[in-house]
Amino acid sequence: MPESTGGSDFRISLKLLWGTKERAPRGPKPTLTVAQIVEAAIALADAEGIDNVSMRRVSERLGVGAMSLYRYVPSKAELLDVMLDTIHAEHANAPAPADSEPWRVRLAWHARQSRALIQRHPWMLQVRHGQRPPLGPNIMAVFNAYLGTAKDIGLEPHETLAVTELVGNYVQGATRASVEAVQVELESGTSDEEWWGERNEFWEEYFDVERFPHITLMWEQGGYDEPVDQFEFGLQRVLDGIEAMLAGR
Repeated sequence: MPESTGGSDFRISLKLLWGTKERAPRGPKPTLTVAQIVEAAIALADAEGIDNVSMRRVSERLGVGAMSLYRYVPSKAELLDVMLDTIHAEHANAPAPADSEPWRVRLAWHARQSRALIQRHPWMLQVRHGQRPPLGPNIMAVFNAYLGTAKDIGLEPHETLAVTELVGNYVQGATRASVEAVQVELESGTSDEEWWGERNEFWEEYFDVERFPHITLMWEQGGYDEPVDQFEFGLQRVLDGIEAMLAGR
């Protein structure tokens, strides 16, 4: 089930994201930090999925009472904001290609970093924010880096933004497919090879080569013999399209 970011008061999220206000609880001296809570929540989401992340489960990991977390983070919505921004530091802080490298090399690098981030934290795909992402420093840094690369292509400002969104949307869509494939294998306990192997009788008893000539032709010509890295293939075609647009001007 999709989760939504952003609580009722965006200012609280902003203060948590930018570290301008650790919600200093009144009373006894604080025993936790927002960073510790977020780290535990990310570990839980990575291990069990975002559906199993609750203030109670996070508090159990930290060995404290659930109510004590609310002294630092007011709700799960704000917690998700900070979780998303925190994991984006993995991309923001990774050693990037030099600015002297061709824009295509640099843009592909960012796309691969975004993909790797989702693969490490697949629960990202279940967090719904659309065009309203948490406005944290790491998410802003990644967006800024994408724009810094895209602007070197030589496009108009609105096209630079469109290219950045194009690549980001491609990464999300292509990676979602691969993440879901892995999850299906884990949940079913059956690999793709085993699944297809169990259905050999389909090809022998049901498949009609005359009714489905194009599928048959691909099989006969060895189309399935050398699997293509679908993500890289698609990414290169996206970049080819950008180059073709430039060449046509």
